[in-house]
Amino acid sequence: MTLFLCCLSIQALSNIPHDVRQCRKQKETVCSCLKELKLSEPDYTSFCNFYIYNSECDSLSKEENIQLLKFILKDWDRIERFDYRSLYLLHEISKHYTALNKIDSTRLYLNKILSTPFDNNPYSAYYYREAHVDLAQLDYRMGHFFDASNKLSDFINSNDSIYNSLDNTQKAYTQFYLGSYYVNIPYEKFELKGLNILDSLHIFLQSTDDIHPVDVNDISGYINFEKVRILANDQRYIEAITIMTNHYEDIKHKGNLEHLGHTTEELALLHLKNGNVEQANNWADKSKRFYSLNHFNGEYAPYSHLVKAKVLSAKGEYDFAIEILFSHINMASGLSESVENTLAKNLTQISDPICLVEYLYQLAFNYYQKFQKQTSNNDLANAITFIDHCHQLLSKLISTGNEWDTKYLIKDIQKDAYSLKKEIYYNQYGQDAILNLDLMKHIESTGIDTHFIKDMKYGNFTNQDDIINYSIIGDSLYAFILKNNKIEKTIALGNYQTAKTLVVKFLNSIYNKEDIEQTRKKLVSILVSPLAIEAHTITLITERELALLPFDILFNYDVNKHPITINQQFSAYHNSSLPKNKTMNSIGLFNYADYANDGCLSQQPIFSNLTALQYANQENINIASILNTEQKPLSNEEFHFSLQNNKITHFSGHTFVSDHHYDLHYLLLACESNEVYTMKDIRETEINNDMVVLSACNTGAGKLIENDGIISLGRELIYAGAKSVISTLWSVNDRSTSIIMTEFYKELLKGNRKDEALRKAKLSYLEQADPEYQHPYYWAGFIAVGDMSPLFFPKRKWYYGGITLFGLAFIFLFYRKKLSSSRLAA
Repeated sequence: MTLFLCCLSIQALSNIPHDVRQCRKQKETVCSCLKELKLSEPDYTSFCNFYIYNSECDSLSKEENIQLLKFILKDWDRIERFDYRSLYLLHEISKHYTALNKIDSTRLYLNKILSTPFDNNPYSAYYYREAHVDLAQLDYRMGHFFDASNKLSDFINSNDSIYNSLDNTQKAYTQFYLGSYYVNIPYEKFELKGLNILDSLHIFLQSTDDIHPVDVNDISGYINFEKVRILANDQRYIEAITIMTNHYEDIKHKGNLEHLGHTTEELALLHLKNGNVEQANNWADKSKRFYSLNHFNGEYAPYSHLVKAKVLSAKGEYDFAIEILFSHINMASGLSESVENTLAKNLTQISDPICLVEYLYQLAFNYYQKFQKQTSNNDLANAITFIDHCHQLLSKLISTGNEWDTKYLIKDIQKDAYSLKKEIYYNQYGQDAILNLDLMKHIESTGIDTHFIKDMKYGNFTNQDDIINYSIIGDSLYAFILKNNKIEKTIALGNYQTAKTLVVKFLNSIYNKEDIEQTRKKLVSILVSPLAIEAHTITLITERELALLPFDILFNYDVNKHPITINQQFSAYHNSSLPKNKTMNSIGLFNYADYANDGCLSQQPIFSNLTALQYANQENINIASILNTEQKPLSNEEFHFSLQNNKITHFSGHTFVSDHHYDLHYLLLACESNEVYTMKDIRETEINNDMVVLSACNTGAGKLIENDGIISLGRELIYAGAKSVISTLWSVNDRSTSIIMTEFYKELLKGNRKDEALRKAKLSYLEQADPEYQHPYYWAGFIAVGDMSPLFFPKRKWYYGGITLFGLAFIFLFYRKKLSSSRLAA
């Protein structure tokens, strides 16, 4: 539509010859016609004859298109200038840079559009609108939801005439994007605000005659898809199915075939997730039929075949599913080459890499299901090949794509693919293949070096520690017990879903301060008793929901009678690569009084759900006294400096942990200035601390990513270089936290290991707490991760050692003198 209007306007205003219009009408011969015309008029540089001809007929690459557009833009001064044409060219350049994933260049050209004075032309208004939407989309993809929504909100509410110059269709699309961005801000109040915007827009669409019915159907569909996505994320499939079914009934006689295909495809997926396989099959067939009637081969077409394959898998028709996947996998890649050659390509050369990942996963899944039934080595080999291909592409997506929506889209397939890979590898290579989960991710599809796997070591653990690696393989839970880097025992602990149900119930009981004893005993019988552990120090490596368990309560509910010290670790792949720390004695301890006890939190919309921390400042005063140090003002610069230069950094304050995506986690440094220390800040800091203490809520909790585990603030600090981290598994109590942290530093000064100091601090808290505050909620949420070596060597031990050495020296000299005198007398 835009292209057509642009060309018409240029034809009218630039006196384009009639021959150009004739060429464009001749669909079969347009390229040769325009080529002859260009040869006959070599100096003619109009848009339609120069850009459209080259891009359509000569199949230019995105890079070539960019150079061509820049040349046209530069040459535009030679003819009478019309601003909206320049804006169109700038926007085309930005689109090509977006396709190349060159975000900075995209921003540059979009901002050039916005810096051009508005000439009150409706075409210009359209490109201003496109620039605002595209810039907001870039922010959205990077996870900057507030920036995205603010850009569109400012554009809609601006006092100039640009937004008002748009027609109702463009206004409706802009309102939809605004509502969508608000929906995706990870705060309930903004999600509700977004839904209200979308609901109001839906009502407006039903009441206006100014918008074409096709656009009404499209925008209504987008609104319904947003609502369905939210419902599906909450596993409210019945409600989602109702909305999508009603939408289908509204458009089945007036919607375009592409929209009908997408709607029926979504219904097939929803029914499949809800366990309605036959209904899913019916909707999948409808989806394929709509696409085929339209002869459509766009972005949704390969997904319709993928959905059909998923349905066939659910019905147990694995061969048929594999046949469909092989028949249409090139639609997902956009290439006619083999999978191996396709994966060697740059991501920008693959038409839909996320869809291709799902194809590869489904191929591996179906081959593995066939193996389970027929135990054919050929099927297992194919399953290994395709799950390795899947992980190869996943790794490329994760490492090269930093957009939030890409990570959001692949998180489920990432989880499923990793679980499937573990199960396949366990069947083929045994328990050694899953000992180090992070290293296993790097095994390429060309084969597996079993000697390499057997030689893998766990790092930074002392020999007296029993290492317990809880691992989930398929539906089963196993425990691998290691000593001296060797597997001593492998114990099958039963069905993981059974354990998971108990874990969720157990954690909810803790959060709500309910009685936990019955559930605790059941978990102990599954996770602890079969291990028959006798060691006094245990190192745990966990997966999935198990990483959120306070194992203190399971291994020694009564810490007086069973003094088992527990620390939790990540795999050796990260720990072994930690930088060597400098010799440092300084402590980063910060003053939080400015935001913890005033009214700032309630005045800031984004922090309004936080409450003042009455004991945070007292906690810091106590620690400052124990360590003989001073508090410093908390700012981004001071905190950053402490992480890079101090022996210890202690943070006691507020945090935010997102349920949507781990990149949104942050530490709140200053309220009035909205100063936060984000996951990105941590990642970009070369941390050089012996210990970072996060005395705040949920710092050891976070987003569960199957391939990577729980992504938390504490874990990010370890990966950024901190030798050890003290963090929390839930929203801890302010007062009990202050007491435990005070006792923790007292124990550290006695020369205790960090995990032992933490255990004794919890015990000290229990000894002084009233019975109602002895519930595990108040003390069991603190965990120690990383290097557990002592931080301090107590002076009194040097004193006693010095006296002992002096005494031994005196005795030696006395007897030596006496012996010499005896010899002289003799």
